[in-house]
Amino acid sequence: MFGGKFRRSKVCSKCGMLSNSEEDFTLLMFNIPHREQVVAATLEDCLDHIVEENVHDSLSRCESCMNDQKSTSKCTFHETRDVVIVLQRFEPLTLGGYRKIGELINFPTELDISPYMSGVVTDKHIYELFGIIVHEGGVIGGHYRSYVKTNCWYEVSDRDVKRVNENFVLGAQAYILFYNRKEEAKSFDEVLAFAATAMSSSDAVPTSTSKDYTERTLSPEVSSAALSCWIDAARVLEPKSYSDQDILEKYIICMDRDSSDVSERIRNAMRNCNESRQEYHFNLPTTDGPFYDDNLGQYCLLRGARFRTISTSSNVEAKRDRAVRMHFLLSEILKLLQLKKVIDVGAIGYLEKFKFGNYSRSALLRRINDACMLLGTNRLSLNISVMSRGSIIGPVLFKVGEDVMIDASLRAVQIPHDIHLVDHIKLKKPVSFVLVVEKLSIFNMLVNLNFHVTHNCIIITGCGKPDMATRGAVFKLNYCLPVKVYILADLDLDGLQIYL
Repeated sequence: MFGGKFRRSKVCSKCGMLSNSEEDFTLLMFNIPHREQVVAATLEDCLDHIVEENVHDSLSRCESCMNDQKSTSKCTFHETRDVVIVLQRFEPLTLGGYRKIGELINFPTELDISPYMSGVVTDKHIYELFGIIVHEGGVIGGHYRSYVKTNCWYEVSDRDVKRVNENFVLGAQAYILFYNRKEEAKSFDEVLAFAATAMSSSDAVPTSTSKDYTERTLSPEVSSAALSCWIDAARVLEPKSYSDQDILEKYIICMDRDSSDVSERIRNAMRNCNESRQEYHFNLPTTDGPFYDDNLGQYCLLRGARFRTISTSSNVEAKRDRAVRMHFLLSEILKLLQLKKVIDVGAIGYLEKFKFGNYSRSALLRRINDACMLLGTNRLSLNISVMSRGSIIGPVLFKVGEDVMIDASLRAVQIPHDIHLVDHIKLKKPVSFVLVVEKLSIFNMLVNLNFHVTHNCIIITGCGKPDMATRGAVFKLNYCLPVKVYILADLDLDGLQIYL
């Protein structure tokens, strides 16, 4: 298991009181040092930056002397297991967007974390490098290449696997590094055996073959719940009950709404706008990120304490432009609702380009997500569709009433964009698990191998980051079937987002 614990030590500058707190971590996120020297930075430089002592000029209350004093703090490793290190190669720009940092970081095959541990260290904490992920390309797109060590190093690029020299590997522009404790190193065969055991374990196989299992109807609350909406890497999910006011205040809820309700919400959102004077003002909700709610049994998006204001009265040109484009988007959505027409994101992009002379698809998608949060609804309720690119295969039927929308039992079929209409799911025979595959090439390979038949499972893919329809299908399968859902994705940030 990857991860460990940090220990943060804080010392009062007046009385010298030492206080410690511990914090779990799964990934180690390292900023890449900017260096003017020709010599490349090292992984140890990144570690030194994490554990260096910081002086805090801001005053904080000391629990010992009960005075507001300056303090110093230091972070060390308290517990460590196997370690995943992410070198943050994508840096946000001041004016928006990101740039990729291409500097090389020298990393060792053996990493000694002993000098960075808290307390008295009696044992050596030596970690051995066994995996590397490299990102080739830029911010817009690229390709991931992996290097894996068993008895020797192998380069893995999609289906292509070849043996490479260790010196070649150490010269790579690493994005993610994988280290494990040297005395606990596992062979590649052991890892595969563990994965196979997990996927075939008895607790993954349902014990019931009753009608409740083979054909289950979605409850009205879940059936009417909106599909998830992504904002950057976080997903907006609806709780299973909207009656709790605390939940509504704590989380951003994007639920299904009828056209009259959405139209009224748009008019309320635009009441501070004066179209004749072209004066537009919007207070957009913000988020503090995803949070797993044990009571709801799902990830929800925490509502931020502040709003993000965009207005034509702003001194910042970018905010003025966003306000004008948000007003245009809401106006077009209002027309769609009145005409009872559905339009896809690409068509809205053409309208925006015709109106303003240019448009960015990524900016438009963020603007649509902002509109969803502002109105408390989802894209489908805004009459905006996104072309589904997901596929599914396995002994399963998705039904709307008595009509079959999807029959994936005979061949792989595309997931329709209106998957939200499905109100119950029927299995032609019990299955052992559901497998969500990131890449279409892997999905096709598994289908050609009849993996879904030999392993009695359902396989589904979103062809990369899953679209709303694919996420909706997985959500319904997870709700209806008492089996485990497994994710087969790249062990990179995108893969982790798909998993979450």
